[in-house]
Amino acid sequence: MTSERTAARRDRASSDRAPSDHASSRWATAPGIRGTHQGFVRRSTGVVRQISGADAVIGNILLVNFVAAVATLVVVPFTFPGANLPLAVLLALLPALALATVYVLFALALPRSGGEYLYVSRVFHPSVGFAANFSFIGWNILFGGLLVNQFATVYLSGFFASLGWSAGVSAMSHKGVVLLVGVVLIALTTIPVIVGTRFAMRVMKGSFYVGSVLLLITLAVLAFAGHDTFVASVDQQASYTGIIESARQAGFESRPEGFAPTVQAVALISLATMFVMCSTYTTGEVQDVRRSVPKAVYGSALIGVAVIVVMALIATRVWSTDFLAAANYLSSVAPERYPLESTPDFSYLAVLTRPGWLFSTVVNVSFLCLITGNLIFGTATMSRCFSAWSFDRIMPQALASVSTRRRTPVNALLVFAICSVLALVYYTFDGDVTFLAGATLGFIATFLTVSAAAIAFPYLRPRLFRGSAADIRVVGVPVIVIAGVASSLMLGAMVYAFLTNDAFDANGTTGLLFFAGFWVVGLVVFGVARRIHLRRGLPFDAAFKELTGE
Repeated sequence: MTSERTAARRDRASSDRAPSDHASSRWATAPGIRGTHQGFVRRSTGVVRQISGADAVIGNILLVNFVAAVATLVVVPFTFPGANLPLAVLLALLPALALATVYVLFALALPRSGGEYLYVSRVFHPSVGFAANFSFIGWNILFGGLLVNQFATVYLSGFFASLGWSAGVSAMSHKGVVLLVGVVLIALTTIPVIVGTRFAMRVMKGSFYVGSVLLLITLAVLAFAGHDTFVASVDQQASYTGIIESARQAGFESRPEGFAPTVQAVALISLATMFVMCSTYTTGEVQDVRRSVPKAVYGSALIGVAVIVVMALIATRVWSTDFLAAANYLSSVAPERYPLESTPDFSYLAVLTRPGWLFSTVVNVSFLCLITGNLIFGTATMSRCFSAWSFDRIMPQALASVSTRRRTPVNALLVFAICSVLALVYYTFDGDVTFLAGATLGFIATFLTVSAAAIAFPYLRPRLFRGSAADIRVVGVPVIVIAGVASSLMLGAMVYAFLTNDAFDANGTTGLLFFAGFWVVGLVVFGVARRIHLRRGLPFDAAFKELTGE
């Protein structure tokens, strides 16, 4: 037994040292590990497996994005009156797990970096895979700009306020200062990834540990404070019951708790819970893929949802859904009647519950650290898609260049950082978030495309599927097909909800134009790249056909 374990460790170590990701453009088939599976390999890029299973779990938890979760939770009672917050979060675990299974099995079958670009392009067509992935990355970059902006305008400003530094609070209201802070933050979260993946993972974990400990302290303090304490704190500034009554007079109609609004709220909450699969974008750099990827994806889903459920319970029992709905209604629809000093976001309500500089510092520093960790792992994962596009010659091959010293795709990281700065500039100076409504459809459209590819994978690409680590069946039916069908049904229901319910604000003209625009641009870019290479006499389509074993 000891000798077997030693051999296994030696084999894993050898695998971890070996170059792991896509290669430039030559494809070859290689014997699979199980059965008759014919896998695929590319020439080495110099990128190696430096992301441990623990790194992947922590990174996925960060990308579940507790910052986005708390922002969503305080809005749901206003958007969907009568929704049961804790139950909605638990129900949101179902589409998250179905989609997670799709990505996990794809990662086991095609253990390379690139996410849905790789999966969809190899099952359906590279143009579809590129457009889906291009849309996904585009929306992530736009949301990154919003997150970087809020780092300064919400959380850094709140931190300065807790210290009583009015000059710092005032500075965060100037767009030029916000832009400067954002650019510095993007640089500070990009440089560690350029320096080296292992170094970046250490910085990310440090941010995660500090942010998580402070978040747990925040939740504990709020839980012990209770509803009466919050009511008393509100009454010192305004009137708790007066805010609820004022919202009703302004036109807000509360509803009794029901299952229908709870199910509708799942679609909105899922936008925080479904992003547990992001470590699959760096599968080629993850150690011991068969164990690490499932643990990272499923582990982060369960941990993330558990924490968000606690947040939902606190929002319901300490602040009450009636107050959250009324405060958000007044802040959004009748701001002249809103009596509190700040909009009813999670951090403000937390500090309002337990006033004091120490607790305010704990709350805001927690989110500052979580945002930092989120941006580091997001930069590491999303930038790998730039490299994947370059490997397949859709983008200039310089993007696929990996530093022989750092073992990181420096050019891809720099381009990703520049795009993030542009998103920050757009959001900071435009100040309009209506375009973000299209992200709801943008993300789900990409996920739907991957789910459809999962259903077709065993039948359209049997040589890639059969005998692979993803070839798992229940009563003869591939599990990836079952997961794809389940995911497609739930995501399809979300699309219907977003298009038919004005509460989501996703069916407006601006949101729909942004949603369609990313796909159209993606298809155009692919078509132009293909035409250029074919004119040069390069076998642009051959690489994809060789990869799929055709």
